[in-house]
Amino acid sequence: MALFISILFCLLLTQALERSTSFWRPSVNSPDWGQSAWLIYPGGSEVLYLRKKITLSGLPKLATISVAATDTFEAFINGQKVGGQEFMGGTPSETLDITPQLKTGQNIIAIRSVSSTSGVPAQGIARLMCAGYYCRDLIDNNSAWRTEHSEKKQRNGLITWKHPDYNDVHWPMPTMLHTPPANPVIAPVLSAEDLLELHKGYWIWTPRMLENATSFTRKFNIPEHRIISAWLGISVDGYFRLSVNGITFDRQTSSRSKMGVFNIAPYLHHGTNTVTVLASNDESPYRIAITGLVRTPQTVRSFSSDQQWFLPDHKRAVSLFKISNSPPSLFLSELSDPTNFIFKQWIDRTWKFLFILCLTILCWALFAWLCRHFGGLTQRQGALLFSQPLAITSLFLWALFMVDKDPRLDPSILYNLSTFNIIGIFILAWLSATVLLATARVKKLPEPRLLEES
Repeated sequence: MALFISILFCLLLTQALERSTSFWRPSVNSPDWGQSAWLIYPGGSEVLYLRKKITLSGLPKLATISVAATDTFEAFINGQKVGGQEFMGGTPSETLDITPQLKTGQNIIAIRSVSSTSGVPAQGIARLMCAGYYCRDLIDNNSAWRTEHSEKKQRNGLITWKHPDYNDVHWPMPTMLHTPPANPVIAPVLSAEDLLELHKGYWIWTPRMLENATSFTRKFNIPEHRIISAWLGISVDGYFRLSVNGITFDRQTSSRSKMGVFNIAPYLHHGTNTVTVLASNDESPYRIAITGLVRTPQTVRSFSSDQQWFLPDHKRAVSLFKISNSPPSLFLSELSDPTNFIFKQWIDRTWKFLFILCLTILCWALFAWLCRHFGGLTQRQGALLFSQPLAITSLFLWALFMVDKDPRLDPSILYNLSTFNIIGIFILAWLSATVLLATARVKKLPEPRLLEES
């Protein structure tokens, strides 16, 4: 049992050290809802339907919507589903690029939320953000919302509640709540501010415009020792292969109307970083849009707008026109870790675990020798006494990891040097007290007592 507890302690401590020293430290921040209010069906309901009409005199360059709702929600723009999230017992949120779904004239925003928590009514909130001249038409107006608690169809079931032609004139206005829901809002993976930032930069290509394939390399420096997020967006009418600091990923397909956004934070490090994109176009005119940003606790750094992308012959890429003039829609895409990257991570964690295990074994041997020579205890008794503070520390680390898995909470403040110093002092104090008490019993010395109050 003592051996099992010691190995478990080493594994948990290795994971905690890995978390504390990681360059990428995500932060849990709720979206900024501006003047928007939390909405609920009058009197409350388990299911909430929301509709809002907005009229645009022209199309904005970029429009996003941030949505949050109880347990589960779906969002629709002009009858097209643009996103949805689910987190039972929580308040999930998502930020979506809705630029392709908008049109000149009347537009319909529709949201459906379902509360699965007993006694908690469904509620939701949404905020529109955009860039461009026509953003003045996208003003938050909570009174423009209409709500219902059950799905009702029209025209013999042909027109549903999310359809632009649905008549919601008889729907009541929702009740506005002045306080957010009890469960914290889970921050979206990609914020509206990041989406707006990713539309900066230029469509670029090589001076030899007839070439349909080439590579682009960009180096940038990160002087900070922690980053919160790092995104890279790529749009090309064909396929591309991405490499970050020598880590090459599988080939991806794309188009000019859609930009894949990738989380490259796990592959960055302090100092100089190198990003290379090998691109191939299927149709002319040939071009590619590459944009990205790195967010640290102090700054937001864009490595796309300064046009420091270089070709294989070390010449700069040619800037064609701004991405915002012909913006593709943004969508999140995942990168699969290459085998060599997984193997490197495994090696790093293994040597850390072996180092902690060897150190623990040495401390175990020293403690057993002290107990045997000064405390008169057997080796088995010494092993059991040694494992007691390790078991308590393991329970603390396990609880910390469970909290860390909940996206509503942010225990990153505990992953610091002070926490590990406290753990070391606690274990050392426990073991020292054990040796002293055992020695006192052997020498029949009076044990220390607390002074009684007179």
